[in-house]
Amino acid sequence: MEQRKEKENIGRIEVSSLKNSDDFRNMLHQVQNDTQQRLEVKVTDLVNRLLGEQEERTRQIDDVKILDRNERPNGARKGQTRCGGNARAVQSDGLIGPLGVPAQRLSDQSLSANLEAQIRSINGWIRQEEMARTQQEVSLRGEVSKINDSVRYEIDGFKNNQAQVTDKLSEMIRVEVDQRLNSDKETKMLV
Repeated sequence: MEQRKEKENIGRIEVSSLKNSDDFRNMLHQVQNDTQQRLEVKVTDLVNRLLGEQEERTRQIDDVKILDRNERPNGARKGQTRCGGNARAVQSDGLIGPLGVPAQRLSDQSLSANLEAQIRSINGWIRQEEMARTQQEVSLRGEVSKINDSVRYEIDGFKNNQAQVTDKLSEMIRVEVDQRLNSDKETKMLV
């Protein structure tokens, strides 16, 4: 009877341990999924923002090209009447950058540099998120390990306690049997 209760208690503890382990795995899986989803959402937002900025810059470049085309015929006529006036007007409008470099080339270079800087920042952010997720996983694994160790310790303690109880019961039964045998012998000797 005692052994059956002991087995039931051990079974309950093991079931509880398995349930805790499954719950922890599910929680860890959920944390990983949540982190991955947040990372995907932020990266998607950032990429969409970058694409929107790139489209805006492309439109601005196209507008500058259109203005440049519209200014050339007018500038050619004005250039015939004023010497050098056209170059200063174009440079003041921003179509020619410093040192005579066309604004479009400067704009393309700055766009690519800006895009590369943003991509580097995205990569850095992704690395930081991955490191944070890894640290969370390590801490959760440590906690699970501690929980498993404590459950094992409790199970071992329970088994040791039950073994001691069983030994005591066995000793008590042995003493009782010996006493009954001795009393039976004494009773037979008296008769």
